[in-house]
Amino acid sequence: MGGATADRTDPSYPSCRTRPTEANKMMPTKQLERAVPAAGPASEGQPRGDLDLILRLIPRGAHVLDLGCGDGLLLQRLRREKGADGRGVERHPEALLACIRRGIPVFQGDLDEGLADFPDKSFDVVVISHTLQQVSQPRRLLREAGRVGRQVIVGFPNFGHWEIRFGLLLRGRMPKSPMLPYEWYDTPNIHLLTLADFEEFCRREGLRVEQRLALRYPTWRPVRFCAGWLAAYALYLLDARDFHPAPVAPPAAAPEEEIAVVEE
Repeated sequence: MGGATADRTDPSYPSCRTRPTEANKMMPTKQLERAVPAAGPASEGQPRGDLDLILRLIPRGAHVLDLGCGDGLLLQRLRREKGADGRGVERHPEALLACIRRGIPVFQGDLDEGLADFPDKSFDVVVISHTLQQVSQPRRLLREAGRVGRQVIVGFPNFGHWEIRFGLLLRGRMPKSPMLPYEWYDTPNIHLLTLADFEEFCRREGLRVEQRLALRYPTWRPVRFCAGWLAAYALYLLDARDFHPAPVAPPAAAPEEEIAVVEE
């Protein structure tokens, strides 16, 4: 998004500065596990089981920012089912149009450029789902999410899943799985990580993990043991209320090469 004013696809939407809302009363992990939808064909409005879990992690009436919001389905459901006040950030034109059709306020911007237009702690919850592994600067994005939000929900595919491990060990080729089905040359996922990688990052950066949900795919059922091996996807709820990171400077641009002019 950068330091300049964001391109607001819905310019009539009010400023992102908001009133503080009441404290988030979280659903215990056991209740969340019981709330996971059963496997089977997705019904209309419920294409992904992780959306149901994210909905249960967000308190009613919360002010939510969804980074990489896609077609806006999560924000639409949050508005209808939780009375949430939400908006998204997305860069793809087709997804922006889908958000507009759903009536979702959306900002057009590149997440790798940061969230400079959003004040500190201006959102109750920031969501980064199916997005973290696709950005060029994931550390910067997480730190910015912790700056603007009181809580952060992060979801990503687990590159430590057993299919990935054995695929690389036995075949010696870039592994694939149902959650990560791409070839090496056409994958949008450029920063793959494991559960252990992410938890070490949170400890180092000072982001406290409130809840972790390790999930199978495509059933979205919880994994109760050996999560690093058996979980295809993970959802984390992070406490960022006391997280005030120092600014992370964007990567320096490569110096331009001088062009020699040869005169005849």
